[in-house]
Amino acid sequence: QWYTIEIVDSIDGGNFGDFDCVRARIRLARNIYSCEEYVKVTEEQMCNTCWHEIFHVFNYHMNNETDETIAQSFANFMREFESSAGI
Repeated sequence: QWYTIEIVDSIDGGNFGDFDCVRARIRLARNIYSCEEYVKVTEEQMCNTCWHEIFHVFNYHMNNETDETIAQSFANFMREFESSAGI
């Protein structure tokens, strides 16, 4: 199954990203609403969020769960790997 990644201005609920298995889509927010204003998401935050959502998709297709701790831990490890590998 192919997923698309969409970069949108913002996502309801102040989320950095989300995934939709029905539409096979991952969305990443450019801006987050915080303390009554929109704040631009950094490139690092967006990269980490992308991996976070990808791991949610993996976990969802594996066992229909979307554990936040697993997704964030794996996303952090992937960013650490990419940085140390010069990717």
